[in-house]
Amino acid sequence: MENPESNELNLNAQGQRMPKGWDPDGAMRSLLEERNAFATDEATQARQLMRQALPVAVAGVVQLALYGETEKMRFDAQKYLIDRNLGGVTKEGDIAGSSLDPIEALQAKCVAYVEATGGL
Repeated sequence: MENPESNELNLNAQGQRMPKGWDPDGAMRSLLEERNAFATDEATQARQLMRQALPVAVAGVVQLALYGETEKMRFDAQKYLIDRNLGGVTKEGDIAGSSLDPIEALQAKCVAYVEATGGL
């Protein structure tokens, strides 16, 4: 019986794994047509594509953090998620240079927001 995962990816001319049936030239034509139709610039279009792909990318990093093949892979993905959400840890052990712990920092941001806007 054939492995079902082998049907999901193909190797392109450069030996990179690509989704089966994905046509890079067709994708490029589609992007150019969309840009011309909506009169958007490349940077705007790129930001839009990244925003659309963000949930899938985050899910992929979470998947690696939980189920990566090696301990190093899991650790690196977990560290990335923590650093992106709490900021890097300094030598003093503070989060992103703050003397507050992450919960206190979040609480301070919420209080500042409510005070600045007059409510939720």
